[in-house]
Amino acid sequence: MNRIEVQDINRNGLHYTWNQRPNGLNGVLKKLDRVLGNFKFIEDFPDVFANFQPYKSSDHSPMIIKFPVKKKFTVRPFKFVNSLTLLDEFLPLVANVWKSEVEGFGMFRLCQKLKLLKKPLRKLLNSQGNYVEKVSKCRDDLSRIQFELDRDPGNEDLRIEEGFYLQSFLNASREEECYLKQRAKVQWLKEGDSNSAYFHKVVKGKINRNRIENILDSNGNWKEGEDAFKVIVDYFEEFLGIEHEVSQLEFPNTLFTNRLDSIQALDMVKDVTSEEIKSALFDIDDDKAPGPDGYSSKFFKKAWRIVGDDFCVAVKEFFLSKKILKEINATVIALVPKIPTPGKVGDYRPISCCNVVYKCISKIIVNRIRDHLGCLVSDNQSAFIPGRNILDNVLLSQELVRGYHIERGYARCAMKIDIQKAYDTVNWKFLQHILKEFGFHNSMIMWIMNCVTTSAFMVNINGRFHGFFQGKRGLRQVSTKLFIRDCKGLVDKVKRKVNDWKNKSLSYAGRFQLISAVLSSLPVYWASAVLLPKGTTKEIEKIMRNFLWNSGQNGKGVAKVAWTEICKPKVYGGLGLKNLNEWNIALLSSRIWNIISGQNSLWVKWVNFYLLEGRSFWEVGLKDKMSWSWRNLMKIRPCIGNGKGTNMWFDNWHQLGPLSYVLSHREISNAGYNIRDKVSDVIVDGNWNWPTEWIEMIPQLGDYHVPRLVTEEKDQVHWINHKGKTVPFAVNQVFSSFICHESIVKWYGLVWFQNRIPSHCFILWLAILGRLRTQDRMKRWKGSNDISCVFCNSQMDSHTHLFFECNYSKDVWNQMKDKVNINHRHGNWFDIILELQCSLKKKNINDFIKKIALAASVYHIWNERNKRLFGKQSNSVENVVKTITEDIRLKIFSLKLGYLGLNEEICIQWNVPVKSKEFPHES
Repeated sequence: MNRIEVQDINRNGLHYTWNQRPNGLNGVLKKLDRVLGNFKFIEDFPDVFANFQPYKSSDHSPMIIKFPVKKKFTVRPFKFVNSLTLLDEFLPLVANVWKSEVEGFGMFRLCQKLKLLKKPLRKLLNSQGNYVEKVSKCRDDLSRIQFELDRDPGNEDLRIEEGFYLQSFLNASREEECYLKQRAKVQWLKEGDSNSAYFHKVVKGKINRNRIENILDSNGNWKEGEDAFKVIVDYFEEFLGIEHEVSQLEFPNTLFTNRLDSIQALDMVKDVTSEEIKSALFDIDDDKAPGPDGYSSKFFKKAWRIVGDDFCVAVKEFFLSKKILKEINATVIALVPKIPTPGKVGDYRPISCCNVVYKCISKIIVNRIRDHLGCLVSDNQSAFIPGRNILDNVLLSQELVRGYHIERGYARCAMKIDIQKAYDTVNWKFLQHILKEFGFHNSMIMWIMNCVTTSAFMVNINGRFHGFFQGKRGLRQVSTKLFIRDCKGLVDKVKRKVNDWKNKSLSYAGRFQLISAVLSSLPVYWASAVLLPKGTTKEIEKIMRNFLWNSGQNGKGVAKVAWTEICKPKVYGGLGLKNLNEWNIALLSSRIWNIISGQNSLWVKWVNFYLLEGRSFWEVGLKDKMSWSWRNLMKIRPCIGNGKGTNMWFDNWHQLGPLSYVLSHREISNAGYNIRDKVSDVIVDGNWNWPTEWIEMIPQLGDYHVPRLVTEEKDQVHWINHKGKTVPFAVNQVFSSFICHESIVKWYGLVWFQNRIPSHCFILWLAILGRLRTQDRMKRWKGSNDISCVFCNSQMDSHTHLFFECNYSKDVWNQMKDKVNINHRHGNWFDIILELQCSLKKKNINDFIKKIALAASVYHIWNERNKRLFGKQSNSVENVVKTITEDIRLKIFSLKLGYLGLNEEICIQWNVPVKSKEFPHES
């Protein structure tokens, strides 16, 4: 499927389409039969879906492909497109509408002005036309004018015209990518080359997967079209829009042992400032799905100078009046399939999409409550509270059920209780009583209850809103990140993430970012709780390695660079990926840190009471075969406070290390000490109380300074980093201690600099390492006889010949050197790198352009070599130089004036337009 680039079209009905019934009995069920479509089919027929019927007496399920009847045109709800913020007309348009006189209070004025803006914004968006077609037309116009300029290079009018067409093309490309990225909602791809093709495929794939054409009702009957939409709306209206009567709530006095004091309660309801509002708004991601009003946070951020005052007035008005406009508190329910073949409404995950104004209000409330939750919520609740970790309960559960698999012993059982839909069915009166009993200020209670009780809902089905009903119970779940994901099939999850034909559109740089995102998200949850089997970590890294080197596919690829080298930091010559096994250990170290630092959590209390029983963690660790933690936590050093929390013999407080390393248990016991003695027990009147024979045997004992004991302070634990400095504990600090700190490669700044072209620098990195698949290297694996250079056919195809000893590549490089004023002695490839890495160290625009030119030259020479070798295509030296020059121009155009000293003179030198103006096209 990946090789021919097809995927399952939207489907429902049965998931398992083949069954095996040996001797008439139920046997194996499998998903064998599929209805597949390529990208073009899904784009041309977005409404088509497949229905898999019951197989009855057959062993295969009948497949029915349905093409829904074309519906009459209806206007889609307004949705602000972030790419409009890139247009010069955007801010003047907003400013013009915002000057309109609107009577009423603050929230009403804000909503009315946003409504007035919708029509002009729609008109502005429509004037841009189809983004894909616009980019194509601008590309054709640019190519035409460049051909004319090539025939008449001295024509100044053509040069000016070409600059305007270049600007139009770049603006259109940037708008297209911004538009597609917003719709694709790909958060991990932050840096890379143009990824419009990838975003386009992701968007079409999501539309196909999320589309709903039919649904099973509560009686098990299939409903299609408007009937299906009614089933969905009725389901949520019954679920969220019906209030159930509850008996009078009476709480015993002993139930609420923790309450807010008056100072804490008042701190939560202090005046809301404009800075607080702006901070909350700008903390909302640009590409998050908008609410019913259609506006994204990007709109408000870009137009903040114009709309900021009204926005702040509206938000402050809510906190002062304790009332919210229902229009602001409306919510769209979006539906995302939870399973591959959804049938009933319960197979879709509802996601609340709220207006940005409401998000800002709720974020301010959450920020004010967050810091005080720890003193209210029991230790048993380890999730959602700052400073706590849900994995504590996972670890505690493992301790509690230890030995349950053994048959002998007393009878025992474990019960997992899940209160289904608890979050969505919370009774509002119950919530209000709880807040009151916890001691929240009346203003805070009114803020929360107003947000909760005035909500109204509509359901987004296939891009259009259906239904409208008031909420009667439940709390909106804005994020699904709060729920624990099933760990089953961790390797399969990684495979599914990378084994997608859409990923074939990504460059090396894009694939590298996907790997970084997957490694930093999917395995982290479980890697923080358990020591993953080495077989699992190796399998995940194998998938990543093959994906990186095999054009975005999950097949076996020949690695250009060893994975151990890739996992080195960039300053040491690698790519900075994390070794998963070492990262696993670093994550687990935070658990051990919590034990020895005495964190106030239920799991730590359990460990201290039942496992350590008053003994040192280090002492017990040796007995429990915790060799990995012992090796990696030796760098923890206690800072003495009152000396009563630091074990004299096992904690690593002395310059000699743990004293149990230099003194045996027998020696300690014979001297009258106990292995559980603390530092304070051997300090008498400010002096060490060591036996004389010990000082004679180990002089360092007497020489070590006596700590000043502070009665009011507890002993503290700090982390010593690889440089020997005391730093706050962090997982990254632990991971850094695993890295072999080599000398920094001198060419680091030549490859990894800010605003680089990622795909070019990736190839430059491979070239500097000598890992490109030149013919001399390929001969070692394939035994090929033809290893001559495709450019000159006279020398061996190798790194040193290709860069830049071959006459072809030498001509390209010499022309580029002249263009960017690079002066260096003639030498081989490695001499050139050595010289440039020493000379291009300044942070100015000239050195920046030279670095871009080097990377682009290497990239395009390598690309031209591959075209000739595999595609049987060829370009002249002049065309390659022209392509490299265009890449440099595009990069300069993307920079702002003043960046590293970029000025109009340099723009004129590279024929880059200084101001953004659209050149008038010929009629």
